[in-house]
Amino acid sequence: MTRAWFGRAAETLMDPALHPTRPKEGMTWDATIDAAVRAYLDARYERAESLLLVALETAKDFGPTNPRISTSLRTLGIVYEAMGQYAEAERLFRQALDILDQAKARESLDGAAALANLGGIYFVLGRYTEAETTAGIAVGVYDNMNGEGEVNYAKALDVCADVAMLRGLYSIAGRYIRRSTAVRQRTVGQTHLTMAQSHTRAAELLTLEGQLAQAAYHLEQALSIRQRACRGEHPLIAQSLNALGRLQQLQGRAREAVALHREALLIQVKSLGPRHADRATTLELLAKATVAIGELGEAEPLAEEALGILQHRLGPDHLGVADALFTLAELRARQARWAEARTHCREALSITTRVLGARHPRIAAHLDEYSAILRSAGQVHAETATPTSGSPA
Repeated sequence: MTRAWFGRAAETLMDPALHPTRPKEGMTWDATIDAAVRAYLDARYERAESLLLVALETAKDFGPTNPRISTSLRTLGIVYEAMGQYAEAERLFRQALDILDQAKARESLDGAAALANLGGIYFVLGRYTEAETTAGIAVGVYDNMNGEGEVNYAKALDVCADVAMLRGLYSIAGRYIRRSTAVRQRTVGQTHLTMAQSHTRAAELLTLEGQLAQAAYHLEQALSIRQRACRGEHPLIAQSLNALGRLQQLQGRAREAVALHREALLIQVKSLGPRHADRATTLELLAKATVAIGELGEAEPLAEEALGILQHRLGPDHLGVADALFTLAELRARQARWAEARTHCREALSITTRVLGARHPRIAAHLDEYSAILRSAGQVHAETATPTSGSPA
């Protein structure tokens, strides 16, 4: 199962067209922004934050609707998204759009970029309809303005692809992925850091379609690009390691998956801190892999910590929380703690049904997991009927 809701802002600041035209009098702002971007790319997020706060104050000297203000806000929002401060990122993206509205510039390339970022944060937060609508508006602005030379056009297309994959619309997702890949190839080239996003999404789609060998190729390409472009132990490298670990587990190589997730976890502890949602996702993946190899004692604290962080960071009705509940249910079943396993399965099914609807293909897969737990406990009965409301039977 993919986890497309995390890690989508990480390469955004590599856009060579991020900033508006910079006249000579804006060089102090320009230099501060450039230093912030360099700090961001080195995963020195607190340094990037402090520089961007200075840049924002400098931008205000150019007037209340100067595009430097919206760019500073948007860039700071991208940094906060990488830091896992999603509500603050959303607030800043909205504020950037408000500034552009005051300047009657929402239907501009800067406006489209802010809409693309806002759509991305909506997806992270599990607000998929808002993500689709907002990113779709951004795509429309880019199309109307012949903005195919803008890397952030690819960002908007990415969000549309993510929503389509989540909804099981694979052919539509494939079209969006091909379009965003073509934009990046034209604007920055095959080996640019942002191309890792295109490879990762292509792998997600191929995995969903069962083409695991081709997915592995794209994930290896993404990891190679990120290793060349990023310095040291960078969160982007951890994302690629996790993606490869998920694929290894799907291919029945759980021990290899455990090694990859452990390596990712070491990177994230140093670069993101202990309470980041990305780290929680890694904990959940590692727990799932350790359950698969029978290391139940190691898996238990991992699964419990992952669930707690995700509930706190993303709220109780997020698909990431549902995934963590299913992992914990699998662990409890292996421990013969049947009542807890059933409770966690029901909670996860309830979340997934509320978010995606009772007829989504993922519901059938989760019902199969639930049935397997009930069979293990010798309790299969009418409870496995497909739910028709917000809660499973």
